[in-house]
Amino acid sequence: MPATFATIPYELRVEIASYLSWRDFNCFRQIDSRNYTLFNGERIQKLFPLSSLQVAMMTRLGGILTKDPNTSRASKFLHDIFKAAGLSIRYPSMNRAPVRSAYRPRHEVDFMRSDFLGCIHRRNIFGIFETLLDPNTEYTLSTTPRKMNINEVQTEIRQFHEHFTRFTARHRESRGASVDLQQLIELESEFCRAGGVLDKYIEGYSRNTRDRIIAFGVFNWAQEVLKKLKFRRPEDGFRYSLEQATSQLKEIDDLMVMLNGLKKDKPASMSEPTAFSLANLN
Repeated sequence: MPATFATIPYELRVEIASYLSWRDFNCFRQIDSRNYTLFNGERIQKLFPLSSLQVAMMTRLGGILTKDPNTSRASKFLHDIFKAAGLSIRYPSMNRAPVRSAYRPRHEVDFMRSDFLGCIHRRNIFGIFETLLDPNTEYTLSTTPRKMNINEVQTEIRQFHEHFTRFTARHRESRGASVDLQQLIELESEFCRAGGVLDKYIEGYSRNTRDRIIAFGVFNWAQEVLKKLKFRRPEDGFRYSLEQATSQLKEIDDLMVMLNGLKKDKPASMSEPTAFSLANLN
């Protein structure tokens, strides 16, 4: 009787799987019903282990990616990079109900699941980030980014700070320093700090195509945040606008720190030069 794939013993199937990349393994485990049964969540975790840090990052990044890019700026940022790299994400269905939206039914809790589907979710997301960070991955510019002044964001933040300083001086002279004003000053300082770290992510604009795409993505995102920040008196809702801008600038930095942390496989410090486009990621 001629040998067929069905006659391959389980031990040899496991040995074959140990030499495969995640993408190839994902196809291999679905070749037949025996493979699908053999390679369950526990065996997948042994063949393709993730550290606790990587699991935590996949939970956060997966939660961002499954948000609609039309409503989540962080999701749009990541999807734009994936598109430039020619990458797409596969999400296993969590139930048999029809999926009306590619983003709606999945949340961070799905990536924390300890069952088989949770394991596949995390590995699919981790696999695509591995490819994203691979120096052999080719990036394509769909449109040529306009010429960018890497100091433009910092210039706008500095101008805002000068305007804010004049405003607070006038406010003190006319009404005296109030508790609300002091809190506003502290918030503005936090805003300047959050914006001050972004230039290190934009410096990669003059490097390779990947770094250029990422740097331009950070630049555009920061510019959108700054344009939405309208200078108004505190009683006109300026405080809320400043809080939103500060939170969004921090979100940019947090996302870039996570991406760099994936490369280093250790928690990244906010004070480290953790730009996705810096030399330690090339």
